[in-house]
Amino acid sequence: MGPVMTALAKTKSIPFGAGSMAVAAIAIILVVAHISFGPFAPQKPAEVTIAETAVKIKDAAKRAISGEAAPAEQKPPRSKWNADRIVDIAVLALAAAAILLAIIALFRNEERTPAFFGFSLGVGVLLMSWLQWIALLICGAIILAAIISNLDEILS
Repeated sequence: MGPVMTALAKTKSIPFGAGSMAVAAIAIILVVAHISFGPFAPQKPAEVTIAETAVKIKDAAKRAISGEAAPAEQKPPRSKWNADRIVDIAVLALAAAAILLAIIALFRNEERTPAFFGFSLGVGVLLMSWLQWIALLICGAIILAAIISNLDEILS
């Protein structure tokens, strides 16, 4: 047996580590595609949402000034399954699967590099999804602050 064959015989198999990397790669491609090309489900235009929010703020301010009671709250209908929700759940499931496969690879004493790489990519996908929502919340808060700062113009 030559030195190359001896080296090959000593290498560990990496089925779970490689699987972790593959699943994480699919998840990151899916989340980047969703951020870049989404949303896929039909959405109301931003102007309509902002206008509805401004009207609700104006009505609430008028009721507060006049001492009128607020109307009973109506719960919005629960959103149905749509393409965006399915993609979000698929991304989270793939990221969790990548992390789980990486942990299994480490427990099986497979090669560490693919397992660490798959684990890191899986956690990165989760962070990317989470930070996307944080960025959207910050943008929404900025828009709401702009509406409130211009409330005197809205009420007139």
